Amino acid sequence: MNLNSIIFSVFCVFISIASLAQSSNAIEGVWLVESQDAHIKIFKSGNEYVGEIIWIKDPIDPETGKPQLDKNNPEPALKTRKVLGMRLMKGLTYDDGEWVDGSIYDANNGKTYSCKVTSINENTIELTGYVGFTWLGRTDSWTRVR
Repeated sequence: MNLNSIIFSVFCVFISIASLAQSSNAIEGVWLVESQDAHIKIFKSGNEYVGEIIWIKDPIDPETGKPQLDKNNPEPALKTRKVLGMRLMKGLTYDDGEWVDGSIYDANNGKTYSCKVTSINENTIELTGYVGFTWLGRTDSWTRVR
């Protein structure tokens, strides 16, 4: 092996490591949900990825004239928390091109589902929410907000 081959091999290893680090953070950013009524900011917190509601189409409850509250939550103490700013995704970890082992809370029905996220391309992710150990569930496409 000559010096050029060694340098090229070392360069390829560094490029591979850099691309792996970038791909694990690919879901970080602000995403428009499929229903187009919310923006979710996904970011890394410790060793996991989490998601927080940073914009909702209708922030004011038409019935009360006050901010939307988590009124469908099964826990009475959480029914008074505001939807805007709520952390609804947690526990996602990167594994072999997907973010897995997370959970997502649906404020529309007050239920929490297991979830995984798959990157379709730089500007599209698919989030699958499911119950139990089955991958049967609902999949939504989210679009990156520029």
